[in-house]
Amino acid sequence: MEYEKMNDKELMLYVIKNSLIENSKNYNLKGDDYNSLVAERWETLMIELNAQAITVLPFSYIRKTSAISDGDMLAYKRIWVQNITNVYGMSKEQEVLTNILEESGIPTVVLKGTAASVYYPLPELRIMGDIDILVRPEDFERAFQILQETGYINKEKMNADKRHNEFEKNGIEIELHNRFATRQNNKQRNYLDQLIWNGMDQRIYKEIMGIKFPMLPHWINGLVLLSHIDYHMDEGPGLRHLIDWMMFVQENLDDKMWVKCFEKAAQQMGMKKLAIVLTKTCQLYLGLTDTITWCESADVEICKNVLEYIIGHGSFGVKDSQNRKRGDILLLLKTPGNYIRYAQRIGCRTWKISQKYPFLQKVAWIYQSFRFMVHDRNDCTDWKNYIKDYRDAQRKRELFKQLDISR
Repeated sequence: MEYEKMNDKELMLYVIKNSLIENSKNYNLKGDDYNSLVAERWETLMIELNAQAITVLPFSYIRKTSAISDGDMLAYKRIWVQNITNVYGMSKEQEVLTNILEESGIPTVVLKGTAASVYYPLPELRIMGDIDILVRPEDFERAFQILQETGYINKEKMNADKRHNEFEKNGIEIELHNRFATRQNNKQRNYLDQLIWNGMDQRIYKEIMGIKFPMLPHWINGLVLLSHIDYHMDEGPGLRHLIDWMMFVQENLDDKMWVKCFEKAAQQMGMKKLAIVLTKTCQLYLGLTDTITWCESADVEICKNVLEYIIGHGSFGVKDSQNRKRGDILLLLKTPGNYIRYAQRIGCRTWKISQKYPFLQKVAWIYQSFRFMVHDRNDCTDWKNYIKDYRDAQRKRELFKQLDISR
């Protein structure tokens, strides 16, 4: 495909693929001519990169092109410097936090964040959103109290029944986890959580920018990254999530490791097909090495649909969160029982007064139904939007069936 004929999404993939190839010593492929990047496409390229939360990932690739204007390159360099500063600051805060807990006799591991960027050729080019720390359930209450005593501001009362509780310090969001898995299937969820808790006994220490942190053994950490993508499939995992997975696979999940332990674990979690399709997608579109053969069974058309879905929604559904939610609700209306359960779950979370007076939670689905209608009042006369959103939701559900993703 000639460069000039690429649309905005193809341009972004072109730049990201060549950036990953250019930065990694493990790739045998060579990137295209750096000067092929056309300056007039810069603004739309940045919009796409921002939407996928990978703004600075191709920095070292783009800086070598002579096509970018000096002003645009200077502005991009400032974003790059700001991200490096942010990653360093968050990593230092993470080190302080894990040290506080470890010195109190509470084992910890870092989830996502630096535990994903460690696989990147240039880890500091991965954007970090918050800090995710996991402790065992029996240590959770004491860890919660220690964070409060050492200056971390909790945003909610302690609730050990949740996956995590939120804290903040120095402008940094922190999630203290006591479990991670999110599948509705109890057996699948408990399987992953037990693997994670057991894996804490074999935790390893890595460094990002000279700062150490504890993480799970690589193959279990890979299951966490896979589960994270599965969790965000409803709203849309961004390219950052897919690249996290690709970098892990490139570094750790060869055919031998797949057969030895990962395949069985992914099967137990109900995510084997998802792992296979995601990996083949990375080979087809992002330059993942073709020496990995365990993903050969993936249907190429499904891979294409997965990539379009990821790019189309943006990171955490940033591109179309309201339309996506509306489509899901319309689809649920076909099965009233499922709709009521969905609205009830959301209503209990959003209706603050019901948290104070629990008897109101019995009718939380009614409250939430009114909220849905209020949020849609501006589009209530445009039925074309409803039809489009409904069909998009149907296509999404069909894709989930193809990936064996249950919702």
